[in-house]
Amino acid sequence: MAGSLPGKIAKSLRGGSHSIAGRLNDMSGGLRNAETTHRDLQSRLPREFDRDGTAFFDSEFGVHVPRSAPPYSTVPLRREYAGENKRGSWAWGFGRVKYYDETRRQKFMVTVRDGLLYDSRGKLLSTDGNGWSKGNYGLFVMDEQGRIFVTTKAKPGHFHHSTLVAGEPVAAAGTIRVSNGVVEQITDASGHYRPDRAHTLQMIHRLRSLGVPKLDPHDIEFTFGR
Repeated sequence: MAGSLPGKIAKSLRGGSHSIAGRLNDMSGGLRNAETTHRDLQSRLPREFDRDGTAFFDSEFGVHVPRSAPPYSTVPLRREYAGENKRGSWAWGFGRVKYYDETRRQKFMVTVRDGLLYDSRGKLLSTDGNGWSKGNYGLFVMDEQGRIFVTTKAKPGHFHHSTLVAGEPVAAAGTIRVSNGVVEQITDASGHYRPDRAHTLQMIHRLRSLGVPKLDPHDIEFTFGR
């Protein structure tokens, strides 16, 4: 009995070491699989998406969003509108589109307080009653720095999304419906920029980060490609 005890202890230790080694091997294999999965997911991201941790996957819409914070990914003005701000431009065939510089666009910049949108005068923003088109919408653009500009002064051939940023690239553009500061609906309707879903979702998540309540998915309309 006494003579067999050391042998039993040695056997138990050997068995334990094998068990520990097996577990370590399993953990190592799991880490390797996780690294492989991570590299695979990274490789699937569109090339223009950032790889510094700011890109993320919006599971609600099934879309990879390029940036979660400024500076945001942008889309350029479409080629057919190049030079539209010059007199005699062929883009519209009449007049010329106004382009506002940094100073002039400030009056269209909105801010967010307690989840509500305010205009540059500090009043609750509303597009209903004086908005663009039958839906009482305003035009909006978001620039690379996450600043949001809204106007209800759209006029074909004279005042467009491009007006608010002087034809520069935008992080998002479309229409927005706001009533007494409450965001009710957002679309990507901008023929000048035609943003994809990823860029429109930059605007959605920007608003959320500023404290705007989450919109129902049915109140976010996509017109252009994924």
